Amino acid sequence: MPIDPDALPMHFPPLFDAAPLASTDSVTLGEARAYMRHAAMRKGSKCPCCGGFVRFYQRRINKTMARCLEWLATTSGPDLLWVNVPKDAPRWLLRSNQLATLRHWKLVEKQEQEKSRSKSSGIWRPTRLGHDWAIGLTEIPEFVVLYKGKTLVCYGPPHRFTEALDSDGFDFDEIMEPVV
Repeated sequence: MPIDPDALPMHFPPLFDAAPLASTDSVTLGEARAYMRHAAMRKGSKCPCCGGFVRFYQRRINKTMARCLEWLATTSGPDLLWVNVPKDAPRWLLRSNQLATLRHWKLVEKQEQEKSRSKSSGIWRPTRLGHDWAIGLTEIPEFVVLYKGKTLVCYGPPHRFTEALDSDGFDFDEIMEPVV
C-alpha cells in the first residue's frame, strides 16, 4: 500500500522537480529537503547537503512479530510485568530478532538500564496497546515508515492480530521495495 506523501512530517517539504539539484550547487535548503523527500520514498539517494544516504523503509507487521508479541503478552500477563527476554524467551523468538521492531507501533517497550556497556537491558514488556492488540481488543495501523531507525508515521487500514498471524513471515525484499 503506497503511503500518502502528505502523511510524512513537515520537515520534508512537498515534492518538486529534482532537475535543479542535478545542474547546480546553489540550491536552497528547502529545495534539497524536497528533493530528498522525493528520493527517500523511492530507492534512496545521497543527500546533496551532508552526503549521507537517505531512504524511508516501510514495514508491515508480519506473522513472526505477532507470535513474538503473543509470547511476550502471555509471559508478562495482564499486569504487564517486565520479562527478561534473553533468559526466558524460546530460541525461535531470540533468533527471529523481530520483537524490538514492534516498538515502532508502540506495542512493546524496553526497560531502560542504568549505565552499562551493553546496548540493551534485554528486559521488555508489552504496552497496554500491545497487550490489548494481542488479545483482540483493538486494531492498529498495518504499516510504519522508518527513517534512520525512527518511526515517521503509522498508517494503513486497521489491522487485527489474527490477520497478522495469518500473514507471511519476514520478507527482506518487501522492506527494500520503494515506499510509493
